[in-house]
Amino acid sequence: HSQENQPILYLTFDDGPSPTLTPQIVDLLDQYDARATFFVIGVHVRRAPAALRPAAAAGHALANHTLSHKSLAGRSQEAFAQELQATEEIVAAALGDLAPASPALRYLRPPGGGVDANTGSFAEALGYQVVGWDIDPKDWRRPGADAIASFGLERAFPGAIVVLHDGGGGSQQTVAAVETILRELGAKGYVFPAMSTP
Repeated sequence: HSQENQPILYLTFDDGPSPTLTPQIVDLLDQYDARATFFVIGVHVRRAPAALRPAAAAGHALANHTLSHKSLAGRSQEAFAQELQATEEIVAAALGDLAPASPALRYLRPPGGGVDANTGSFAEALGYQVVGWDIDPKDWRRPGADAIASFGLERAFPGAIVVLHDGGGGSQQTVAAVETILRELGAKGYVFPAMSTP
């Protein structure tokens, strides 16, 4: 997908899916031939299963942001596994016939970035890689689309992971900011792939 030496930026969206914002973001990414990684919350998928299907169908990566969005720090291995596996089951049910074609959930973003000494090994035991972020415009604070976009644009570097929200405080500001980021960085030669496990 990416040409040699083209800088890459990873767009990631947390706390979705949202029945309003997720489809808009998927459409926008499509216009720019961009892919993203959606870190979904199990209870939100259960509420809005239809919002997830277009993201999977368009080739975006789906990733795990737990069932409940409670911190994983200090949880037992059993409780930790339950948060991830319940989300996997809900996602598989939401995707239905799309599920086998789309890759399994292999990335985990702990809610709020909350980790403890066990997070890495608990995640690995379930086949997950823990993913953080490099650039956080805090779009959930809704500082305005321009503020969100310029924060991302000023700090972008090849290989950076940007965290935004299609749920949990995401808003039309986020959608507008994503368009600006895609347009401005795209003009500088950036490409926007989904995260993929080697």
